[in-house]
Amino acid sequence: MIIGASGAFKQMMIDSGAGSAFVQLILKTRFSPLLMAYLVAAALRIALGSATASIATAGGIIAPIAHAFPAVNPALMVMAVATGVPFSLMSTMPDFGW
Repeated sequence: MIIGASGAFKQMMIDSGAGSAFVQLILKTRFSPLLMAYLVAAALRIALGSATASIATAGGIIAPIAHAFPAVNPALMVMAVATGVPFSLMSTMPDFGW
């Protein structure tokens, strides 16, 4: 149920154009896409509270960024998202990250 809700949230962000706007923001700011993947995952972990939901949502948000930067290894993007999710110390007992 949590993964389904995070998938719906991810699709809502893509359909609203937030994903492409985020890619344009990263292209303008010249941040490393790996750093942005990490920061997005960490921010979603804090905002959503669930490691499962945040990794599924961050993956959907970061996917357009990975396509915009073909020189960046996709495996490194996955690792950046995966290491950004346990960033938060706000883990609760029902969360699998606990």
